[in-house]
Amino acid sequence: MGLYIEVPHKADWLINNGTPIVPSDFTPESIRDEDFLVCLIDNGAFLAAGVAFCEQELKYILEEMADDKDSRPKFYFEVSKELLKPVCPGWNDYVK
Repeated sequence: MGLYIEVPHKADWLINNGTPIVPSDFTPESIRDEDFLVCLIDNGAFLAAGVAFCEQELKYILEEMADDKDSRPKFYFEVSKELLKPVCPGWNDYVK
C-alpha cells in the first residue's frame, strides 16, 4: 500500500468520518464510486490506515481480510474521497 491517512488519532478519525465495514458482508461492488475502502491495522507500536485507491490496492486489502495467518487486529471503513483527500499526503501522486 502506498496511500495512508496521516492524522494524530486515526481510529477516532475513521469512526467519525467513515462507515464501518463487516468483512464477511463486503464485496468490491458494494463500495460507492465516491468512496474508498480504508483498512486500519493495529501494528502494536502504531496504527496504520491504508487507503485502497485502485483495483490493485483493493485486491491487496481483500487478501489481507482473508489471511488467517496475520493476527494483527484490522478494521475496515468506507470513507468519502472528499474527506480522505486532505488527510492523505501524496494524494495527487496516487489518485488520478
